[in-house]
Amino acid sequence: MHKKILNFPDGTACGSHLRKDLTLGRASEVSEIHKKKYPVELICRINDGKHYDRDVSDDQKDMELLKRDPVADTVTDYGELGSTIESLAQLKAMPGVRAELAMLSLGRGYTNNCVLNNGKWTSGVHLYWWSRRRLSHIPEVQVTDLRSVGATQLSQAALSLNTFNLNNLAKWIKSEAIPQLDAQLSKNRYVELANQLHSERTGAEAQQNAALDGDSAGDSSPPES
Repeated sequence: MHKKILNFPDGTACGSHLRKDLTLGRASEVSEIHKKKYPVELICRINDGKHYDRDVSDDQKDMELLKRDPVADTVTDYGELGSTIESLAQLKAMPGVRAELAMLSLGRGYTNNCVLNNGKWTSGVHLYWWSRRRLSHIPEVQVTDLRSVGATQLSQAALSLNTFNLNNLAKWIKSEAIPQLDAQLSKNRYVELANQLHSERTGAEAQQNAALDGDSAGDSSPPES
């Protein structure tokens, strides 16, 4: 909505924020609470609810600097390539945990918009399957991917911690989580559903084009004598 760079991302918020770490129903409930505290049209400080110009930037020079990073470039162009799914497809093809998080975050918002607007789930189904296929893959995390929060350097903290084991998590996902997900939507069902939605969309587009062609033909018909 805002299309701005956050100079203080861990200390600012707005009323349109949608949590990505909750189920959609719970995230929607929290979003309503969030809107009561923070305005939708402004990015404000979490601690005092005030807007400070220095916390955000929409300067073209800052945008160009941000776009030097491939992930940030794709996120910045989100929704401006003729199709939002195009940006998500680009993020899917990029390696690294930052691209993963960007795709999942934007994909969550994309799917939520589909639900709110009663849209077809053609692309939403693909997003789900893309995410499911990569669940058990250990993401490529570089120290440079991590940022600082206040005076605490997360990169230093990450190097000093050894209690979180990604290999064990990947094994649990393969043995427990993926079978549960596949019970809800198997690959065969995914292919069947995707083809069905694609056919419905193609048919609707064909009808719309036929109607437009009919209108054009009527407009160009010579007058009766």
